Amino acid sequence: MKYLILAVALMFGSIANAATLNMTFSTTVDASAFGGGTSEAFSASLNFSDQLTDTNTNLVLGIYSDANISGKFSIGSETLSFGGGGIFVLNLSNLDQIGFSVQTSQPDNSITGTFLGNAVSRFSFTIGEVAASSTVTPNLLLSDVIPSAGFSYTTTETIGASISAGTDFNKNVTVVGPATLSIQAAPVVPLPASSPLLIAGLGALGIARRRKTAA
Repeated sequence: MKYLILAVALMFGSIANAATLNMTFSTTVDASAFGGGTSEAFSASLNFSDQLTDTNTNLVLGIYSDANISGKFSIGSETLSFGGGGIFVLNLSNLDQIGFSVQTSQPDNSITGTFLGNAVSRFSFTIGEVAASSTVTPNLLLSDVIPSAGFSYTTTETIGASISAGTDFNKNVTVVGPATLSIQAAPVVPLPASSPLLIAGLGALGIARRRKTAA
């Protein structure tokens, strides 16, 4: 029983150590290729663990792919959900970018829903800056690591968003407005009220078992 109690304690300890971050992206796009408007609101929200691992060995490009990334994106009044995908962080001396992409042709990637009757096969967004530009401050990113909670950036420089349909990605939206990306800590979901009772019950069961053995 003591091993079971220890396992429960370790389980809750690991949950406490892993935090969930929320990345949001918003801009305005021309969705006329889908039959939509030329100035549609475009937004995305995705949740991911702060313990994602960089799968790329290149020191200037971090790629963080995980089947547990999930979220939603909206164009106009329509909202679609997705699972999987990857966050990328590019940190060059003259170009910094951070973005996300999910593509249904890739393992563990999914997009649920349609946009104006079109099945969406790829969704992505990118935001960044060119250090040589006089309109931005150099060093948006300091490394290829995903920025921590509190990061926020708005720009009209080197931004992109893609909603693609068809196997040849022959339909796409085009960014026509400023874009904002921010990363914050996701709201903590409280443990069910029964969880402390479960842990207490396991502890009491262990005590009762020890007493019975001693008797």
